[in-house]
Amino acid sequence: MHFIWEPLFEKEMKEQKADPTHPISTPVIAGGLFAVQKQWFNQLGQYDSLLEIWGAENFEISFKTWMCGGSMKIIPCSRVGHIFRKSHPYEFPLGNGHTYLM
Repeated sequence: MHFIWEPLFEKEMKEQKADPTHPISTPVIAGGLFAVQKQWFNQLGQYDSLLEIWGAENFEISFKTWMCGGSMKIIPCSRVGHIFRKSHPYEFPLGNGHTYLM
């Protein structure tokens, strides 16, 4: 996978110019970097229990949200921190060098 910033739709560009903190609609969120009400997350069925390692949960939760009538927004002024663990609580099936989608 390769990430590239794409231009906003004209309507959202106008909203951003008027208010830089205005939420931006997005089809897919970054995995692990989102806020959701617990009730909605449970209604979606939470994460698929067969996802053994990180790396696809963002697509899964995004598609579930869309298919169940929800929406996702990027909040431009939000900040997220990430604390890395010293070790993983799971094993990588083929070693951690082989867990990325290519």
